[in-house]
Amino acid sequence: MTTESLILDTRYALRGLRRSPLFAASVAGTMGLGLGILCSAFAIVNAYVLKPVGLPGAQGLYSLSWDSSTTRYHQFRLSDFDALRDGNPIFSALATGSDVTAMHGDIAMAGPAVTGNYFQLLGARAAMGRTLLPDDAAAPGAHAVVVLSDDAWRSRYGADPAIVGKDIVLGRRHYQVVGVTGPGSALPGNESVRFWVPLTMASAFAIPDPWRDSGTSSLFVVGRLRADVTESQARAWFDSWLHQRFPAGSAAAPLRAHL
Repeated sequence: MTTESLILDTRYALRGLRRSPLFAASVAGTMGLGLGILCSAFAIVNAYVLKPVGLPGAQGLYSLSWDSSTTRYHQFRLSDFDALRDGNPIFSALATGSDVTAMHGDIAMAGPAVTGNYFQLLGARAAMGRTLLPDDAAAPGAHAVVVLSDDAWRSRYGADPAIVGKDIVLGRRHYQVVGVTGPGSALPGNESVRFWVPLTMASAFAIPDPWRDSGTSSLFVVGRLRADVTESQARAWFDSWLHQRFPAGSAAAPLRAHL
């Protein structure tokens, strides 16, 4: 998701959840953070275990990360994401983003800046208007648009039925509201998300701009697994990709597995 939430590194618990799907659902509902698989080269969260509400095909959603010698849940540079996406035979789609916080009046609101395919990847739909589209994130700074969460729409904007098309202020910028999501459109651990903006608006927030700060690893990555690929195949492929991308001796070199 950082963005995608902290994950308990508990292999025994994961096996128990798989043996008892109904129990898994109840655990996911009470734990919120869920259980996942972590190895030093690959931290991937099966959203089927986490049971996000309202996202179709949730069992195919994964969050990618790794551990280096200095960083747990290592994030990506934009160039890393581009390389992963373009040379990837494992995931049918990949999206990236960065967590941002903006003031709305005297209230701080949190929400990620994401690539334009983020909602399509999740399968999340708008309850009003539309979600973000690839054209919204086509060029840095080009489209100051925002999608509000159902909670933000109700608590901050009085459930205004005419909110779509209006301008709101986040930080010091005006954004046009293009849509409102339905309840349960965020990934587990992201329940505090109040809005989504294009990643190309990153320079308007107090976060690294992936285009200007190209050497900074600040991006989370979410992928949807291809239907014909297993989790173990994905984990093995990603581990191999990381070792090629970040060879031994580099600052982000992946460590050995610690299952």
